[in-house]
Amino acid sequence: MGMDSPAGYVTGSGTIGIDENSKNKVQVVIEEFQAPPEYGNSLVGFLNASRPEKRGTGTVVSISASYDERRIASFTMDTGNGRFTASSGLLMPFLGLWDKGTLSIVLNDLAFTPHTYKPPKYWFVPLQGPFEEHYIGRPMPTHPMALDGGGVITFAENGLGCGLQIFDPERKPSHLMSTYDAIAFGELIGFPGTLQETLDAVPCAFGEALSFALGADITAPWIELRAEDASLARRFYFRVGHASSSDGFPAFTDVSEFRPDSGIGPFLTAFLSLSEEKRQALIAPLNLMRSGAPGSFNMEDSITDLVKALDNLCQARGLTTQDLLPRLEQDNRDKLLSILAETRKHLAEIVSENKVAGRQDQVDILNVIVSRVANVKSRSRDFGVAVKDLLRDLGLHDADVLDRHYGSLDPPGSWSEILSAVRGEVIHNGILRIKDVQSLRSWFDFSRHLHDLCKRVILREVKYSGTYQSSLHSWKGEYAVDRVTPTMTVKDLGFSQVPTHISV
Repeated sequence: MGMDSPAGYVTGSGTIGIDENSKNKVQVVIEEFQAPPEYGNSLVGFLNASRPEKRGTGTVVSISASYDERRIASFTMDTGNGRFTASSGLLMPFLGLWDKGTLSIVLNDLAFTPHTYKPPKYWFVPLQGPFEEHYIGRPMPTHPMALDGGGVITFAENGLGCGLQIFDPERKPSHLMSTYDAIAFGELIGFPGTLQETLDAVPCAFGEALSFALGADITAPWIELRAEDASLARRFYFRVGHASSSDGFPAFTDVSEFRPDSGIGPFLTAFLSLSEEKRQALIAPLNLMRSGAPGSFNMEDSITDLVKALDNLCQARGLTTQDLLPRLEQDNRDKLLSILAETRKHLAEIVSENKVAGRQDQVDILNVIVSRVANVKSRSRDFGVAVKDLLRDLGLHDADVLDRHYGSLDPPGSWSEILSAVRGEVIHNGILRIKDVQSLRSWFDFSRHLHDLCKRVILREVKYSGTYQSSLHSWKGEYAVDRVTPTMTVKDLGFSQVPTHISV
């Protein structure tokens, strides 16, 4: 084990404990150590980065090591099967009160390399999540990396072959550390050596895309590199992802999987065909959709996450602000400009009167109002209008259906008005003040529709052309991404009742 500042090393025999989440703790029985001369052969001083001080006839070592000073620079442990290594870790506090010959260490990038090392050809990740709920029992092609010769869902990134194999719950692979539900793998470019290089080898945002497909969080207990014959080349004990919920609204079910252009494989291929920059931009909406799945949390939290997801999607397309005046038809534009000119004239007269009268407080307030009137023609930020612009760009017609419904009410309203009001309420106040069961049901329908809409926006953005599983229906089915037409009713969108206002 190597150390920096002070530079030195410790050697000895040890054991490594690794739990199912890849957290590790190393116990080392010290047999030899080497420290700079100024530490006077003091093990306690060396391990605590504290130089011994002469005080009278004795030597004192202060216990002053900080978190950074307890970092180690390298770690190596040989076993009968291979070698454990790490380039970073933390030495647990060594106070000289325990068995002075034993160290405890936690490593940040622990890796295992077998003695029979072969150059890596594939990245390989065991996965944990509710895969079996949706994807067991369909025909799939085989792949040389599949365990037990089973079939896989194939996809690709940059022309490199990738695969996802899902296991029957009764036949899940079992490792000494963990049991997992599926595996994912793909071909490598080059020979990654470090943990970061290995993480970079896995397609960008792959985990978020797969969680979207399942409608649930997925995790990986560790990540591996495999040789051409599928043997282990290196294993990094690093947990990927976190599980906040295991249930939600999947994007695909086994019904979709029977169509050659639909399901997880075609979706992942389409998603991974995007530029890395665009995939990165979709990570936040994908995560917000997952956490905002209706029923996962309370109604307000669900809607909050879904409007944030739509906000992100609008921002990615540069639609968060709008230039209002050019959107008006010529007759309305002329009328508005005339009214604004007349209003500014009258306001200027009122400001002048108050200045003459010495009513400065009134002048200050009037100037704010004048400024707002003057800026009516400038760019504005309206969430509802931005979402409608997004749907128009993607050829989705939900706004047409909902605007027709809100326009038929007394008094007439609009969907964009409701969207903007809801966003302001949940973002700024964090509550919708739902008063009764009827209102609760209408807002649940609202959140389900938002979730389904987000799902279709994502599928449009990645240019996926197959079928998907709607968030509005509890039964499995095949639904086209462009299934909503302008002539539909709000009931076709999944509403039993449509919320018309926000309680105050």
